[in-house]
Amino acid sequence: MLKTISKVTIAILISIVIALSSSSSLAVETQEESVTESTETTETAPETEASTEENITEEEAEAAAEEQAESGANTTKESDVYLIETGTVTVDYTVDGNLFIIADTVNITSQIGGDAFIIANNINIDGGYIYNNLFAVATNINVNGIVYDIYTCTDNLTIGASGYIYRDAHIMTNKFNVLGPIGRNVSAILNNIAFTSEDTNATGKIFGTLNYTSENEINIDKNYVEGDINFNKSVAEPTATTVETYLYSVAMFVIMALVIYLLTIWLTPKFAEEAKETLTKKPLQTIGFGLLALFAIPLLVLLLLILQVTVSVAFALLALYVLLLLIASAYFVIAVAEAITEKIKMENKWQKLGIVVCIAVVLWAIGQIPYVGGFIEFVAIILGLGILTKKIIPHKNKKIEESVEKEIKPELKEAQETQKEETNNENKEDNNNNN
Repeated sequence: MLKTISKVTIAILISIVIALSSSSSLAVETQEESVTESTETTETAPETEASTEENITEEEAEAAAEEQAESGANTTKESDVYLIETGTVTVDYTVDGNLFIIADTVNITSQIGGDAFIIANNINIDGGYIYNNLFAVATNINVNGIVYDIYTCTDNLTIGASGYIYRDAHIMTNKFNVLGPIGRNVSAILNNIAFTSEDTNATGKIFGTLNYTSENEINIDKNYVEGDINFNKSVAEPTATTVETYLYSVAMFVIMALVIYLLTIWLTPKFAEEAKETLTKKPLQTIGFGLLALFAIPLLVLLLLILQVTVSVAFALLALYVLLLLIASAYFVIAVAEAITEKIKMENKWQKLGIVVCIAVVLWAIGQIPYVGGFIEFVAIILGLGILTKKIIPHKNKKIEESVEKEIKPELKEAQETQKEETNNENKEDNNNNN
């Protein structure tokens, strides 16, 4: 079970990496980079040295500049850094802030002053120093540098002989190789753990407590752990869902539908009626809006991530997208309930609440049917998403247009004709006076 969870989690996040960066390699930094040379030459020099510098040729000056540019370790980026790449990212410069990376392979060989947030296939900390936390999701993680605290989900995690976790490690992994010291405690969900390597003869040690969860207890030599070793057996998920689970699931869905319905009739009383009209009179258009929102919003989020100074807007839009997906099925229930109450001419508010509960229970029950249920739930979400999207997107009000056509335009036309007659009469009077 543990291996399945780990690999599924990694596979999902790696697929996000590919999706976000399939079009082209991107490097996004949300703040203006303030790059300063850490080893600056002093401007004051003896007169004898100044006279020598005048004799330096242009070729020598260009060679020196290229050599200095190639030494990335001599630069500092005094801001948070955001990077998205399809290939390999090497951070060989000091980051005086937080580091956010999505890539295939990430190599860190320098100092990171803040936290590091990384999603990748392979992560290598090779001589680097992360002064705060490392949050990482990857297939393989190798630490041969210093990390303050580590929080990770990975298939293979190795703390190398030159690696050092200064404080705690919180990990979920299939295989954990501890070949370097860990300063304090380890909390882990794992299948295998090793403290020695036949290839390098390296030996690691945990200087605090080891708390681990696994399917089977592992025989661990007490010499490798300074504190206590606590084992928790992972319990397999039950094959059959209990009655309590079903009741809890349907109750949560019904409560969500009721709360959203009550908020809707309180904040925007006409929206429930509009949702019914949208669903019953324009179902195909509603599906179109739903599919548009389902695919267009993620693409817009990606576009905002590519642009500078729009990362906060992108994450805000992503949060809105998740919220819309969560409440979409509830608005489908509301629209169907409104259509039914109108059909049977039911005006009592409490009876309407009862219809909302009944529709929610029926939709939930249909969703439990294998194969078919999942498709019906998807259609309900698309229709609900279409209702919400159509409400959010500005559109012309037909009732106002009809009112303009029936009332305002005839009056305007009559006024224009009256003005035209008055003008003709004035022209006739002028002609008569002239004659």
